[in-house]
Amino acid sequence: MTRSSLSLTSERDCRARRMLGGAILAMLLSAGALSTPNTASANTDPNTPIIRYDGQRGQNVWCIQFILKNFAGHPNITIDSTYGPETRQGVIDVQRFFGLPLDGEVGPRTGEAFKFIINNAAGPGTFGICQTLVPTLT
Repeated sequence: MTRSSLSLTSERDCRARRMLGGAILAMLLSAGALSTPNTASANTDPNTPIIRYDGQRGQNVWCIQFILKNFAGHPNITIDSTYGPETRQGVIDVQRFFGLPLDGEVGPRTGEAFKFIINNAAGPGTFGICQTLVPTLT
């Protein structure tokens, strides 16, 4: 197998896994087979860093964009590490899905939703470096 065929196979496999993972996640959530994160309150802890829609740039924004593009139904989002209108809309869509306040900010509750998405679509423990970059409750 040549290097180019290996990368094509890997790319094709990644796309198939993303599509299948998103479909399975949606099916399991709608069937009540998985519990969603606690959504009782919004991103309220003043000591927790929040990712906001204000042109913020950085690895934390990259993590949010990566999850949106690969696991949360936003395949056309641009991964450029800048929190712009596309990213904000994706965050609001995730907040809507999880019953969170629609503020477009990623604080601990919304961060838990992103953690839930990637852990259930790609497997437990796959939140990786984003674990330290995206605010969560744990």
